[in-house]
Amino acid sequence: MIYYSFISYRFNSFPEDCISVGMIFIDDETNEFKIKVSEIKMKIAKKIKISASPYVFKMFNNSIRNLCKADSLTLDKLDYLHRHQNGIIKIDKPSSISCKMEDFDIMFEKRLEENFKKKEVN
Repeated sequence: MIYYSFISYRFNSFPEDCISVGMIFIDDETNEFKIKVSEIKMKIAKKIKISASPYVFKMFNNSIRNLCKADSLTLDKLDYLHRHQNGIIKIDKPSSISCKMEDFDIMFEKRLEENFKKKEVN
């Protein structure tokens, strides 16, 4: 079964104050996984000012890049990351989805970038 989760930039202490910037797919039978970050959404997230520190977005960006370089990721580990998240990174609870790993790019496009590619983000 395929599971997905969104990676979000939490810019406020309220749980809903965040912007989804990436997506993870995991096949729990084979442990195959895909992670992708939207450069369009990262540009938007970078523009959100946080009064705490000018380095907050940079820390977030570095953490996300490290996650993308992971050699392995399992459903259990993704669930662990969801349950133990704190601070600026929010990882949604993994949810099952009825599609194939090959559909990742299509789902990523539809759920994260489709409405933003039409508008130029500087």
